[in-house]
Amino acid sequence: MDNFYEQFVGRKDSKFYNFINVLVYGFCIIALLFFAIAKVFAFIVFLIIGSGIFLAKKKLYTEYEYSFTNGEIDIDKITDRSNRKSVANFNINDIEIMAKADSDIIKNGNFSYEKELNFYVNHNKGAVYSIYVACNKGKLKINFVPDKEFVDLCYLLNPRKVNK
Repeated sequence: MDNFYEQFVGRKDSKFYNFINVLVYGFCIIALLFFAIAKVFAFIVFLIIGSGIFLAKKKLYTEYEYSFTNGEIDIDKITDRSNRKSVANFNINDIEIMAKADSDIIKNGNFSYEKELNFYVNHNKGAVYSIYVACNKGKLKINFVPDKEFVDLCYLLNPRKVNK
C-alpha cells in the first residue's frame, strides 16, 4: 500500500509585505517620471533602489510544503509564491526522535545536533514538532508544523520513534 500525503503551510500577506509591494511600484513610477523629464542620474538611482527592494521582497514571502511518500519526507521552501527549493529530504526510519518541540522528551532528552533548521511560518497556529535526524547534511534538528494526518503517517511507519 502506498502512503502519500502533502501538506502546504502557507501564509497570509502581512501589512509589511503589502507596504513593500507598494514601495516597489512607487519607486518604479518615480524612476519613470525622472526618465520622462530627462534626469538620468535620478532615474538610475530610483531604479536601483526599486530593484533592491524588489529583490529583498522575495525573501519576505516564504511558504513550506511537506510531502510524505512511503516513508520519505521531503520539505520544500517556496519563496515569493513561485520559486521552489528542496531544503530537506530524509526517511522516517532514519530519525532519532520526532515529538512536539515543547514536550519533555525533547526538552530533557540528550540529543545532539550540528544544525537547527526551522521550516514553518511564524504566525502558524499548529504545534511545532522537532525531528532529530542524521542525513547527508550531518546531524540536524528540524522544526516544522505537521498536521495530525502527517504525524499519523509518520507514526504508522515508525511508532517507536514518533511521539504524538
